[in-house]
Amino acid sequence: MKLLLLLVVALSISGCAGGNDHVDGSPVPRAYADAKERWSSTGISSYRFTISTVCFCVPEGPIAVVVLNGAVQGGTYVDTGKPVGASRLSRIPTKSGLSEIADSAYARQAAPVRFTSDAALGYLRYLYIDYERRMADEEIG
Repeated sequence: MKLLLLLVVALSISGCAGGNDHVDGSPVPRAYADAKERWSSTGISSYRFTISTVCFCVPEGPIAVVVLNGAVQGGTYVDTGKPVGASRLSRIPTKSGLSEIADSAYARQAAPVRFTSDAALGYLRYLYIDYERRMADEEIG
């Protein structure tokens, strides 16, 4: 548990982006909007990536995800090599889906939303959301 908490704290402190430079007075940081536009402009719709969720929820290891033509087609638990069940697979976001989650968090004025993005392609490499600052254990990374 200490390791998980340390990981969440370390990731949330390092690589937060955005600062006070926002798009048209909205809660969306310019750095996020720019990264999202870079990813969108690539036109990449088929790729593989690994996703790990850090939250106060049922623990789950990293998942190797296959996305074809913009839709999640498969996933395998990295630690065991077992395929991800259909129910869980349907809830795994694509890289664009992660941006939709961030968009929703900004629209709800979550505090804070932290992210890092790939410098070249713009996709989100890390996303941390604390929907309610005064509530414990609803954060997700």
